[in-house]
Amino acid sequence: MAISPVLLGRVAKPAAPILTYSPSNPGHFTISNWASNITYTVSGGTQTGSDFAVTSVGTPATITAKFAGGLQSTASTALTLAHQWYATGVASTIPEDEGCGPRGDTCCPSGYLNVSTGQTCGVGPGTQQPSLCGGGCPDDCYYRGAIDCYNRALTDYSGSGYTLTGSVWGKAVNA
Repeated sequence: MAISPVLLGRVAKPAAPILTYSPSNPGHFTISNWASNITYTVSGGTQTGSDFAVTSVGTPATITAKFAGGLQSTASTALTLAHQWYATGVASTIPEDEGCGPRGDTCCPSGYLNVSTGQTCGVGPGTQQPSLCGGGCPDDCYYRGAIDCYNRALTDYSGSGYTLTGSVWGKAVNA
């Protein structure tokens, strides 16, 4: 059923797009009241038919509807956030040390995160001239500064109305 742009002799304003976060396509929303005779204007996303996709996760995207020659609707907003690990507090510190090299990666214990690099391992392999370690190493030596290892957890925005699809949290704010 086509929606008429004229209502009692006046130009009608269409309803705002109604968005629903896709349960199978991260960063995509469905426009449940999509109609072929309406022009949609998007900011921060793309729209093809009833599919509305956010261009950049973490940046809000908006969409409005308008009949030809008519008034523009109020905007609906698509919100997305990345599902990722984050540091929750200092759990342990790997102290500084030095010795004859070469040395391997410096890694936090399992389940912890080096917050300066965002990884479980930080301060990669490296060597220095033997003379820098007081001449006690035949070929090379290393020095490693202390690194802090943090507890880590995955983001959970479900309490704020977001739904997780793949690695992207999504939430529709309909006008």
